[in-house]
Amino acid sequence: MEEKVDYKKIIGKTILISFVSVLLVMGIFITIMICAFTKTTANFVYDLGLDRWASQLYYNVYEKRGDLACGYKSLNISIQLRDNSNIVTKYEKLIADEDFGQLIDNIVKSNENLNIGVLEKSALIVEEDYLRDNYILALKNIGRVDDSFRLALEDFRENYTLTNRDLGLYSLNFFLEGNGFNRFDDVYDGFDSVLIVEMQEYFDNIVNLFIENKDVNQSIDRAYLVALADRIMIVGQDINAIYAHNDSNEDRVDDNIVKMTDVNNIVKGII
Repeated sequence: MEEKVDYKKIIGKTILISFVSVLLVMGIFITIMICAFTKTTANFVYDLGLDRWASQLYYNVYEKRGDLACGYKSLNISIQLRDNSNIVTKYEKLIADEDFGQLIDNIVKSNENLNIGVLEKSALIVEEDYLRDNYILALKNIGRVDDSFRLALEDFRENYTLTNRDLGLYSLNFFLEGNGFNRFDDVYDGFDSVLIVEMQEYFDNIVNLFIENKDVNQSIDRAYLVALADRIMIVGQDINAIYAHNDSNEDRVDDNIVKMTDVNNIVKGII
């Protein structure tokens, strides 16, 4: 008797073999792309919205080829993802690269020439502060609170040579919670007074700097003025929050509010 051919079984095997072959070919192709064309693959998966994978691929390019632009892009994606551990790892690696400072300078100069509004530009010309803020916050979020505060304090200590285009770094606002308020009642190395007094002096200085430059006309100067105004608002609100927590200096609180209001009114006329 002739054996009956099971066509369904044959078709099923054929489909399975074809499927496995396609997967194998795709796997080989993806492996080749990742190994030989890592940056191109990173761009592709980033466009697809696969941010975490793209970030790792960009970082691989930086580690293998020293491509700082890819390292910078990887760090920014980690910041967007709020991936604290990778923010810390990547920032510390990049900041140790002697050419990283020049890369940031080039990015800022490029942003200065963008044909966009003053408000948008003001957010793009403080790149160093943006990266530093996110690094210090990430340190705090992974439990290295003392390290993060020490760095924020060191940055603040350097802010006595400000100009309207060099705003310095400021991240003390991340420590205004719980027992963190107690940190502002101490005197630290390199300062003559308790931290809150130093902050008030800094606030008064940057307000005066703003007033001295409020009549600038060029778009880029206005962008820096708006960035300075933003710093004034952050520092002023921090100081007043500390005063409120300590139930002190009500007159200074009112005076700070008046100054911030005046600055805000000037900014409204600029943007």
